[in-house]
Amino acid sequence: MQDLNELAIFTAIVEEMSFTRAADALEISKALASKAVARLEARLGTRLFERTTRSLRITEAGEIFLDYARRALEEANEGEAAITKLNEKPQGILRVVMPVTLAQHSVAPKLARFLRRYPEIRLEFCSRADRPIRSLSA
Repeated sequence: MQDLNELAIFTAIVEEMSFTRAADALEISKALASKAVARLEARLGTRLFERTTRSLRITEAGEIFLDYARRALEEANEGEAAITKLNEKPQGILRVVMPVTLAQHSVAPKLARFLRRYPEIRLEFCSRADRPIRSLSA
C-alpha cells in the first residue's frame, strides 16, 4: 500500500527538481525527503531519480510513476473534500418520538422553515418508538 506522504514528497521533489527546495516547501527535513524516496524506490524496485552531487534528473520510471502519484493524491484530496462536504450538510432520517398533541401544537408550526433549510433531511414523527405516524421531507 502506498503512503500518501511519500507520494506527496516525491511529487514535490519533481516539481522543485530539488530535494532541499521540496523539503523546505513541505516543511520537513531533507533527510526525511530522501528516506521517503528511498522507501519508494525500494518498494518499486527501481530508481525514480538519477542523482549526482550537482544535478537531479527524473528517470523514465519516475516519469511513469509521477502520473499515478499525482492522480492518487488528487483522488485522495477529492475524497476528503467530498466527505467534508457531506458532513457539512445535514441529511438522512430524523426520527422524532413525541406525543401527537405536542407535535401538532409546538413542532408543526416550525417544520416548513426547518425543511426548507435542511432539504436533505426526512422527518419521521412517531407516537411510540416503533410506529411512524407521519413522514415529512422537503
